[in-house]
Amino acid sequence: MNEAPPFLFTFYATTPLDQLLKKLETSIDTGLRTSQIKQRQQQYGPNYIQEHDRNALHIILAQLKSPFFYLLAIVAIIALAVQEWYDGIVILLFITINVVVGFYQEYHAENQLSLLKKYLVHRERVIRDGKELEITSEQMVPGDIVLLFPGDRVPADIRLIMAENVQVDESVLTGESLPVSKRAENLKGPINQPTQAENILFTGTLITSGKAVGVVFAIGSSTQMGALVYLTIATMRESSFAKKVGRLGNIIIILVFTTLICVFGANVLLKAGRVNIFDLFIFSLALAITVIPEALPVVVTFSLSQGISRLAKKKVIVKRLSAIEDLGSVQLICTDKTGTLTQNSLTIAGSYARDEKRLLWSALLAAENTYDAIPKATKGFDRVLWDAVAQETKKLSEYKKIGEIPFDPQTKRNLVVVQHGTDTEIIERGMVDEIVSHCATPDKEWLKSFLEWSENEGRLGRRVLAVAIRTVQKDRAPLKSIQDNENNFELLGGISFADPIKTTAHEAIDKAQKLGIQIKVLSGDIKEVVGAVCKQIGLITDATEVLTGAELINKSADEKQALCFKYNAFARVLPDQKLEIIKILQTRYEVGYMGDGINDGPALKIADVSVAVEDAVDSARDAADVILLKKSLLVIVNGVEEGRIIFANTFKYIKTALSTNFGNFYSLAIATLLIDYLPMLPMQLLILNVMSDLPMIAISTDAVDPKQIRKPVSYQTGDILAPIVILSIVSTIFDLIYFSIFRRYEPVVLQTGWFCLSILTELVFIFSIRTEGPFFRAHRPSSTLVALALLSGTAAVALPFIPFTRRLFSFTKLEPHHLLIIAILCIIYFITTDIVKCAYYWKRSNGNKVITK
Repeated sequence: MNEAPPFLFTFYATTPLDQLLKKLETSIDTGLRTSQIKQRQQQYGPNYIQEHDRNALHIILAQLKSPFFYLLAIVAIIALAVQEWYDGIVILLFITINVVVGFYQEYHAENQLSLLKKYLVHRERVIRDGKELEITSEQMVPGDIVLLFPGDRVPADIRLIMAENVQVDESVLTGESLPVSKRAENLKGPINQPTQAENILFTGTLITSGKAVGVVFAIGSSTQMGALVYLTIATMRESSFAKKVGRLGNIIIILVFTTLICVFGANVLLKAGRVNIFDLFIFSLALAITVIPEALPVVVTFSLSQGISRLAKKKVIVKRLSAIEDLGSVQLICTDKTGTLTQNSLTIAGSYARDEKRLLWSALLAAENTYDAIPKATKGFDRVLWDAVAQETKKLSEYKKIGEIPFDPQTKRNLVVVQHGTDTEIIERGMVDEIVSHCATPDKEWLKSFLEWSENEGRLGRRVLAVAIRTVQKDRAPLKSIQDNENNFELLGGISFADPIKTTAHEAIDKAQKLGIQIKVLSGDIKEVVGAVCKQIGLITDATEVLTGAELINKSADEKQALCFKYNAFARVLPDQKLEIIKILQTRYEVGYMGDGINDGPALKIADVSVAVEDAVDSARDAADVILLKKSLLVIVNGVEEGRIIFANTFKYIKTALSTNFGNFYSLAIATLLIDYLPMLPMQLLILNVMSDLPMIAISTDAVDPKQIRKPVSYQTGDILAPIVILSIVSTIFDLIYFSIFRRYEPVVLQTGWFCLSILTELVFIFSIRTEGPFFRAHRPSSTLVALALLSGTAAVALPFIPFTRRLFSFTKLEPHHLLIIAILCIIYFITTDIVKCAYYWKRSNGNKVITK
């Protein structure tokens, strides 16, 4: 589809509405016909701005940008230049293997993310064939009549047909931080800036208040946003753990190459004339390659992609890979109550009114979409009210809505103006205290009884919707504005709604406690309801242990901090108070926040991990790192547990790779100073690197001990380096013991045996380091890890006995007593590392370290 010319919106902003509708061949009342929709979908394509996704070529080129690729390529070129054909060809083979493995993992992850995008599409309300329907944003075409409400992300470029108190955040397009007002009237030109188009809604902007109806005139790349955006790049935040690993990698590289330069120089000086400079250079490069954990990106990517698959099965969709690691760091979760702890499936539990029938009818008249193309409520209170008065809905034709203030999360109410006969009725409904404040009720005793009833319903965990009405006769002054008529209402009464506790709520609280996760409920509901629900699920012991926003608002900074840490249940909190509470909690904890409304946007953006549900408003889903296909606290807790498992396995790989690699590195470097030949040939080092990395990848599938996920993961570089340094010293000692035993044998025997020992000790080390306690108390390792370890170990011992590989890698057959010595060393090494490891973690755990942010 061709891109729209600049200022396309000028024509639609200045042309009379009836002419535009005629041009687009659509109608306000009926929208497009099915035949028109199919034809336009073929003509214009899907409604999205084309992204330049990474294809196979991009991923391959990314593999070639690795410094390890350049290092190996230089060695291969040098080897081929001096006619070391075997060395050069095998090194090129290793390059190919690394590129293929890296490509497969990244390509697999890209495909998974592409498949998961289908869960993240926005849904829009449109009029088609005279009916109100819900479609995905991609299905939208020019000519569609669209209905938009607060929190909706504008899905296309739209000319307004009707606008009631509409405010729009256009910062994504104009950079202006304050919302702008919109109106439906036709404009006079010239208009050549988006900021001048007061009757146009632009793609990607956000409805912050009011209700709008409009007609789509441009979609996808033809929108104003599409004309400005030439390349859309999805930027993923790097997790704090990934940053720490990156810093650790820099330390390792500096340490390795500094050591190699010293060893190389010492060999040249001490063995003047007795050292082959080229062989020593190639050996040094190969040794550098073996010590650096180049499989770490593959292991992390594989772990994260596996985690994404497992979380998807648990109804959790991750928008950025590193968010899984961040989930593992969460120490405290802030969540709403409705739909998370309760079923969000309301039923009318009772009512309090002089005229219950009038109360229910007026409450339905104030519903959001009672008067729309299909006059039927679809969710929440409205769905229940519709069912309660279903027999009376034929009377709707007698009423006409002429004004509206949609539900406002700040005031906790909504308001409509309807015409009925000779009268104009203003109906408002919402939270009891807000509605009562607008009413003039002369019967004080009745009002007192009503408030007592409301409080009692709240203590039972029920939600009360208060309803009030005011009648304005036609022969009186015309209704100038809704805001001028917000007092002296007649209080009709209240309706209580029951929202049962979810069956998973107790399990979620129990599991969170076992994982060391604190739960805090931030709700806009009244104190009594929040207290009742939180007590039922075991979050608090007394229903009065609830802090309200009003009680918090005038406190000093120190008092606010103390209260936020003390209380687990918060009621009547405003959007800005949610933000303030999260900021306070973040001074001590890594905080996850779950929200689904437009008022949750700021809190979602500032949280360490933000979570939204599939049916959340667009702004909430856009700000979230994680999308839940099922709204449940247990789903979030399971996500945190999965993040900790992934972190534990990633950390397990780092400890294994660096401990054994550094052990071999220093022992081989020392050995070069003590003998006149290389303790292991470059080709042997490279094949050692490949074969030892094979089972390492399977660590991502391994089981994790419950102890390792009982607390939030937050490690500093010192926490990573300390066990690595200690265990690498153990590895170096055993290598040098081997060297002292085998140095009296021929060089080829020492080299072959050291190769076998290096792989076997690394394999047994995996099964020790996979748990912080004794290996025999650990959970059973994954079958994939066991299988690949056996395969790698068998291959290591078999290579010297296969004629082709023996010649290719310059091995020799080992005698039975050689293999026996190697086996004994492996067993003693395994026992020693397990003892040292247990001692280290026992001492650390008894140091009573407190994990903080």
